[in-house]
Amino acid sequence: MAQYGKIEVEITYCVPCSYQGHAMWLGSEFYAALGNEVAIRLTPSDKGTLQIFFGGEKVYDKKEEDGVFPDVNKVKAMKADLMRRVEDLVPVG
Repeated sequence: MAQYGKIEVEITYCVPCSYQGHAMWLGSEFYAALGNEVAIRLTPSDKGTLQIFFGGEKVYDKKEEDGVFPDVNKVKAMKADLMRRVEDLVPVG
């Protein structure tokens, strides 16, 4: 059986901006793609923050994307990246 929570996914979101819904949607998308292979953490923040980290590496920052939320295609690309990262952790042979 695979180890649970091989990669931590952290989604940091702005509470005053009501980004909780976006954070929950993103978390559910990553969980739907990989289930128990990922450990998902939602971290409340402020100042317009919406950031996504895979294993501590920032993969998305709303401020660096000119204030644009990730669309469906961006989320699909992030899920594919996350799947590759998990596969890279699986020992071969």
